[in-house]
Amino acid sequence: LMEERWSEEVYSQEEKLLIDKGKATIKAIMGSANLKDLKSDDPLVTIKAAHLEGNKLGTGIGESIVDGGMEEVAAFEWLKMSREAT
Repeated sequence: LMEERWSEEVYSQEEKLLIDKGKATIKAIMGSANLKDLKSDDPLVTIKAAHLEGNKLGTGIGESIVDGGMEEVAAFEWLKMSREAT
């Protein structure tokens, strides 16, 4: 079902800069000395946060383990974002 081959995405220069900036932020967070694990009520969810020097706000990263196949997750996201759901 989900095995269709997608062509390589083409990004504008502005989009490439934003992607690189996002990757640099994630790398900085993961390498930060003040990276802290935050409590999650769900055992399948991990949350980490850090305050990067020069930023006014903290930045966080969350990860979730999903008990389902790729097709199920895609179908759930599709339905969640459909017009009927809103």
